[in-house]
Order: sequence, then structure tokens, then C-alpha cells
Amino acid sequence: MSRRMNVGGQAVIEGVMMRAHRTVVSVRTPKGTIETEVLEKEPFVRKSKLSKIPFLRGIIVMVDTIIIGFKAIDVSARLSSTEDEKFTTKDFVFSILFALLIGIGMFVLGPMLAARFIVGRESGLFTFTEGLVRGAVFLTYLWVISLFRDVKRLFAYHGAEHKAVYTYESGETLSVKNARKHSTLHPRCGTTFLVLVILISIIVFSLADIILGSSTLSRVLSRILLIPVIASLSYEAQKLSSRNVRHPISKLFLAPGLLTQLITTAQPADDQLEVAIAALKAALVDDNEEEQSQRGSQIESEGKSSLQEGKEVTETRVSGE
Repeated sequence: MSRRMNVGGQAVIEGVMMRAHRTVVSVRTPKGTIETEVLEKEPFVRKSKLSKIPFLRGIIVMVDTIIIGFKAIDVSARLSSTEDEKFTTKDFVFSILFALLIGIGMFVLGPMLAARFIVGRESGLFTFTEGLVRGAVFLTYLWVISLFRDVKRLFAYHGAEHKAVYTYESGETLSVKNARKHSTLHPRCGTTFLVLVILISIIVFSLADIILGSSTLSRVLSRILLIPVIASLSYEAQKLSSRNVRHPISKLFLAPGLLTQLITTAQPADDQLEVAIAALKAALVDDNEEEQSQRGSQIESEGKSSLQEGKEVTETRVSGE
């Protein structure tokens, strides 16, 4: 706990997923208890050498986040439900493909077609208009789903996750009292990442149109094929800005994302903070250090046992003499 590391997570159904030394999910069960399940003893992004390479790491993190996010939601659905439902591999693959198709249609191809209708295919304002439409669709989508009761609870757990992380980063004891006073808005949030994706896509797609032309086919292909590039650039921009949050340029980069978090986070109740803190505490457990500690204790115990045996043998010999 003395060494500060980058920790983060995700709100799930009636709980929070946290990633630190381990990846865990903590959920408030129907019985009112908190149940925690370990997803990874060591997160892939921490042990993979590829995730350390600038620009490539953004793509690795994005894919890994999607995969582990679906797994976390599956675990939370099972722990928070009274029914024993299993999420099969087929369901998992279908969910990812369906989400990708909806995402590409709603946030990539849809805005492109809308911009063509609004300003025309050859307009110099095409990409800018496309970006505005994409941002409007994104904000509208978030606002609409935030009206649903279950999503409101999810967003409250999102706020609880941020408050718990802030408490840890401040070096304070992980408690509800300490977490309560912190903000629900965090610069490393996934919401901020998505907003950066929208902003950076305007620049990247403008360059793509200049190089590849403005035909419908080239635009469709560039919008899809350049998603990893935009994700990579967005990740690096967020990572750099988060390290220097007081710098004016960082504030400019992070401001739209932090404002959008006013929609995607909410003030959590104390019982939700308890779940987030339980998840973070479990995620901060270092299995390697714990194993080394156990080995050290075992060696120390064996050493004491050997000394005791030696002492007994010596005493026996003295008595015999």
C-alpha cells in the first residue's frame, strides 16, 4: 500500500471491477453481502511486453479492456442475480461482435453519412461536421441511457470507483469516510478516452481524406481501418495529460472528457463505496509478494524448528554425559 501504482476499473452490475496487482470484481449480492471474485492474478497489460511499447500499447489496452470488461460484467451478473446463469463462449463472442457492429454503425458510419447529407461530400467542412455529429450522437446516447434506473445505479458505482481510486492515490486509508469527500470525475476514465477518440478522429480523418480522397468507399474503409490508430493516439494523449493534469494543455485535452463524466458518473451511496473499496483492496493484493512472504515465514519456521531440534539433541547429549 505504500507504493502508489496506477489503478483503475469499471462499474459493473451492482459492483465494481478493479485492476491493480490483480483484476477483481466485487459485487453486492442479493443477500446484502459483498462477494469478490478474482478474474486475473496478474493483468495481461501489466505482464505483456507489447503493452509497454508507445502507440502499440493503446491498441493492446483497448482490446484487453473490451475483453476483460465483458468478463467482469458476466461475473457481476452472476453474483448479483438469484438465478444461476452461465455466459458461454458463444454468447461472449456474439456480444463483442454485436457491440462492435452497433458501435461502428452508430459512431463511425452513421455520422459520416449524416455529414454527407448536411454539407455535401466535397465540402471542406465535411470531417468537422462529421465529428460534431459523432459527438452529438455520443452525448445523446449517454444522456438517454442515464435516464434508466439500472443505468443510474451503474453510473453511481462508476462514481464510487473513482472516489476509491482517488483515496488510494491520495495515500489515505481506504475507508468510506475518506472516499466520500473525493470527486467522481477522474482524468484516466474511459469516458475521457472516448471523448478524446472523437476529437482526435476529426484530425486523423481529415488527413485520410486528403491522402485517400473523398469517395464514399475510401471514407468507409478509412473510418474503420483507422480506429486502432485513433485509439492509440487517444491513449497516449490521455496518458500524457493525466501525468500533468495542472498543465494548461492537459487541462484543455481533459476538460471535454471530465465534463462528459458529469453524465456517466453519479454520487454513490455509502454501501456502493464499500463495494468499490472492497474491490480495490482485493486488487491491491500482490500474489507474488504474498507468496514470497509465506515462503519466508515457512523458512523462518523451519529454521526455528531446526534450532529447537539441535538444542534438544545437545541437551540429550549433556544429560547422557
